[in-house]
Amino acid sequence: PVITSATTASVAVNAAFSYTITATNTATAFAVSGLPLGLTLDPTTGAITGTPTVAGSYAVTLTATNGAGTSAPVNLSLTVGTLSSITSATTSLGAVGIVYGGYTVTSTVVSPAVTSFNISGLPAGLSANTTTGAIIGTPTIAGIYSVSLSANNATGTGPVALLTLTIGNRPAITSLLIASGTVGTAFNYSIAASFTPTSYAATGLPGGLAANPATGAITGTPTSSGTLAVSLTATNAFGTGTASTLSLTIAPAPVSGDGGGGGFGSAPPVTTNPADQTVVEGSPAAFTVVATGTGPLTYQWRKDLVALSGATAATLTLTGVKLTDAGNYSVLVSNAAGTTTSGSAILTVLAFTTPPTLTAQPASLVIPPGNTATFTVAASGTAPLSYQWRRNGAIITGATSATLTIVGAQVSDNGTYTVTVTNSLGTTTSTAATLAVDSGAVAPTIVTQPATQTANLGGNVTFTVTAAGTAPLTYQWKKDGVAIAGATSATLTLTNVQGSDSGAYSVTVTSTAGTVTSNAATLTVPSSRLANVSVRSVAGTGDQTLIVGLVVGGTGTKQVLVRGIGPGLTQFGLTGALADPQLRLFSAAGVQTNLNDDWGGGATLANAFTSVGAFSLPVASKDAALLVPLAAGAYTTQVTATSGTGVALLEAYDSDATPTTARLVNISARAQVGTGDNILIVGFVITGSAPKTVLLRAIGPSLTQFGVGGVLADPQVRLFNAAGVSTNVNDDWAGTAALTAAFAQTGAFALPAASKDAALLVTLPPGAYTAQVSGVNNTTGVALVEVYEAP
Repeated sequence: PVITSATTASVAVNAAFSYTITATNTATAFAVSGLPLGLTLDPTTGAITGTPTVAGSYAVTLTATNGAGTSAPVNLSLTVGTLSSITSATTSLGAVGIVYGGYTVTSTVVSPAVTSFNISGLPAGLSANTTTGAIIGTPTIAGIYSVSLSANNATGTGPVALLTLTIGNRPAITSLLIASGTVGTAFNYSIAASFTPTSYAATGLPGGLAANPATGAITGTPTSSGTLAVSLTATNAFGTGTASTLSLTIAPAPVSGDGGGGGFGSAPPVTTNPADQTVVEGSPAAFTVVATGTGPLTYQWRKDLVALSGATAATLTLTGVKLTDAGNYSVLVSNAAGTTTSGSAILTVLAFTTPPTLTAQPASLVIPPGNTATFTVAASGTAPLSYQWRRNGAIITGATSATLTIVGAQVSDNGTYTVTVTNSLGTTTSTAATLAVDSGAVAPTIVTQPATQTANLGGNVTFTVTAAGTAPLTYQWKKDGVAIAGATSATLTLTNVQGSDSGAYSVTVTSTAGTVTSNAATLTVPSSRLANVSVRSVAGTGDQTLIVGLVVGGTGTKQVLVRGIGPGLTQFGLTGALADPQLRLFSAAGVQTNLNDDWGGGATLANAFTSVGAFSLPVASKDAALLVPLAAGAYTTQVTATSGTGVALLEAYDSDATPTTARLVNISARAQVGTGDNILIVGFVITGSAPKTVLLRAIGPSLTQFGVGGVLADPQVRLFNAAGVSTNVNDDWAGTAALTAAFAQTGAFALPAASKDAALLVTLPPGAYTAQVSGVNNTTGVALVEVYEAP
């Protein structure tokens, strides 16, 4: 034999590996030397399988044997590497319209070295350099974005981490940019801005005035007169907005006798000027002024400096404005000390009628003889609109609608077609469209069909079709037969794909000569789900009842196996187990729908135990179990006892043989948290082929808002993997943006930012996990533990 299989291979530490030695001339036996720990050879088939446990580069010698002898040895260069994990921050901020450049993806240093990064889910305006990990650009749309990050090396792709990227708007000044005051008279002006400012600033203020950075109020008593340009800015979490200029006029102090005899210090200052408006003819318009001053104030509105009869209130209202009402509006505000003139506001009045405008032009056509030719135009403008089509400049009799149809077109119909659109205000003519009836016109055909693909969760997928036929060709992609909005090119790209993107994709190609639809290409996106959740705690009667909530998400029905285990725990060396648990199931309305005391050893339940991988129970045990179909919704289970207390385990399993549209998305348990063996323990299992993001919460202090007494004052949650290694821990959740967003996305109730409650948001590969809830410094009390499937 001669070895023909590949001479290089790579795999990650603790990942499944498969490689088969192949050879010519019907090899009957195979041999290797130099395999790393964890891998073994099947000498009959040549299959090398297992899970390597030690990283390194290995020179593995391969040989194959048949009746004629043994092959020359071949070296397989096998690299056992370590996948790289993301180490950069999990949160970042950016601002709309501002260059973003403050984040670079980083990862753990491993062997082999990282070669590139995967970055998906970025907002519009940002892009990523997959070689350096830098995220750059100028974001254009505000929002909270969940960006998926992972690192690649020769071994493969590391675990996905989520960056919560919040894009916001910097503040813009919205307050009036004209103000006036008087020397020696108290002044007040408030800076206003959009997008929730946290601080304000004003530079260039005259002596005696100062700005409050927290409220934006400019107050004080000016000491000098003049007109000043004051720069105003506002700042929020996303930065400082563009500065605006306030024109501030400070008048001199009144001379002796200038209104002083009546007790008036100065003319009334205008604090809010009327604002510009644009309205359509026939609509109402209103202008308002705000002024302060001593004594009664009087008002006189003016248009283009001419007084308006009867316009003597702080608000001027115009009903049914006409084109002649357009102009500049201002108001005189007076008291016994004098008169102040407001700034001018411009009223723009738009005509109610508009001439026709073409919004879509007719398109040129190339069709075979006998086909139907259709030209269409779209227009806007004041109705009624009339249409007239022409061929080579000559009117086509009866062609007076937005569409011109020529049935059974022939070569004699070839020519240039236009349409005029007319209303009472004018006429507009379309661009020319050419009709070419050509016996050589070819209907479109598919040259290269789109290919079936499998994509990783969060990855990108591209479908491509190649078509031939008389141009121009147009495309419309469909998923499961339904058109995808905007998917109108020869290539369809899907980013950050999810399980819901799985389906059949096809494309319809159209020209003026006909239409053809491609074969369907199947997209498969491996996903994962919560397959099992369990809670271990003290259970009994009354307040000692172990209460566990379940939520089934999605649509349809989910077959769920629920077990209440007491005596069955003794086989694991646990003492103090609940002797005779009872299991009850309640609907969201609080109605008891199912009850079991002793499971009874039935074949249906026993088979269900085996199918989901649950440990077996003695036929005559006092443990309880239910196998029930649950529609999407919320449910409550209770484990109680007729008397006494003890440690119990409540389990819920996804019992469907294959994934369905319904799934377990949340489990929560409220129980007394003790110390030692009496802490609150939750287990859960993720199955599938992709990482799953999970939200864990341990709630103590925040239960008081629901009337719960004796709560655990300072809970702590700790997460363990299947090997019993603690991977994550949280004491106080600290009000982080990522967790706050996760609460809202999963429907979990909000927590005060400074509360002592604990929470973790983690992305986990498929496997079994355990979460423990305990009190800091061995404190005890009632706590609620929650496990959510996060988006």
